[in-house]
Amino acid sequence: MRFNPKKIERIDNEILKVIQRNQPIFTFHIANALDRDDEFVKRRTQDLLKKGLIEFDESNKKGKKFKARKIWRLTEKGEEKLK
Repeated sequence: MRFNPKKIERIDNEILKVIQRNQPIFTFHIANALDRDDEFVKRRTQDLLKKGLIEFDESNKKGKKFKARKIWRLTEKGEEKLK
């Protein structure tokens, strides 16, 4: 399914707001908050990562790496965009 650029921008802003309220947060939890498919949210977060608006961590607090999970956080650039 294709979305127009305005719709994509709105969805990206919603993702940023969810991350801001709940950071750090897993992709699965973002998808649940927005009632979207995990794979769709994963593609959108990858795009936001390329834009420098969010960053991720692949390990827990103890330093153990996750196999397939990422914890998302906003960057300073992402915080400024939401203001």
